Amino acid sequence: MSRLGLLARDALDAAILAVLLGLLVRTFVVQLYRVPSDSMEPQLRAGDFVVVNKLMLRPPSRSTLNPWLPQRRPADGDVLVFPHPLDRARLLIKRCVAGSGEVLQIKDKALLVDRELVLESYIQHSDPNVYPASSFLPEEVRVRDQFGPLVIAEGGLFCLGDNRDRSLDSRHWGAIESSSVVGQAIVGVRGPALPFRIQ
Repeated sequence: MSRLGLLARDALDAAILAVLLGLLVRTFVVQLYRVPSDSMEPQLRAGDFVVVNKLMLRPPSRSTLNPWLPQRRPADGDVLVFPHPLDRARLLIKRCVAGSGEVLQIKDKALLVDRELVLESYIQHSDPNVYPASSFLPEEVRVRDQFGPLVIAEGGLFCLGDNRDRSLDSRHWGAIESSSVVGQAIVGVRGPALPFRIQ
């Protein structure tokens, strides 16, 4: 084989290896997702991209953490990507606010976990009105500002949007299964590729 042929073959091998490594990283390590709505404002706006770490959170099928990976279980405050519980073809991004065994309640828009007020500097309320827990109100309005108390079932995660008055989330379709989580959003990318850390 000529020198030019050897160089071409080496270049082709390198390109194939790069594609395979790219697919491996995208499938198992990190992936870029686009934020689909304004439910996570002010931190994440519709159209922003987030880098999602698929390795950080322990697969729920394993009883122990992998000692070779920096893994941990999902925790309150994590921003997670997961399939919509009612339409698994769509991916959502929401913040985990309570997990297995915790008692969650929303009272006059304030979040309480295990009867303790959770101070959330990252959320916003776009509607100053506070709706009561009245049976005369439609459920989607009532559960927005008054919810629970609810004990989160084993393996469940209760996830809310940061833009609380404009988010369809676990208040409407319940806790998600931790086994459905795709990964944790760790970095956002906005505008002309301006990265920022996700709180």
